Amino acid sequence: MRAVLDPNVLVSGAISPAGPPGSILLAWSLGQFELVISPKLLDELAHVLARPKLQRWLSQATASEYLDALAESATMIDDPPDPALSRPRR
Repeated sequence: MRAVLDPNVLVSGAISPAGPPGSILLAWSLGQFELVISPKLLDELAHVLARPKLQRWLSQATASEYLDALAESATMIDDPPDPALSRPRR
């Protein structure tokens, strides 16, 4: 099974490994599903993890390691096309 996780789930799982989002990340690390990410998703996640209010739970160094681990271990796919740029076929 393949899954794309919302960046909020990825943030919550990094901050609180004991909670439900942490359990989802644990299941991925145990090979129970294939995590699918894209460059835009990683960029959004990096932007959120850089927020000062999150640094009391997750240092910048830890956030960087987390992003690197996701980029290395998850399945990277191309970003979907921008819906505003695509036109329906007739």
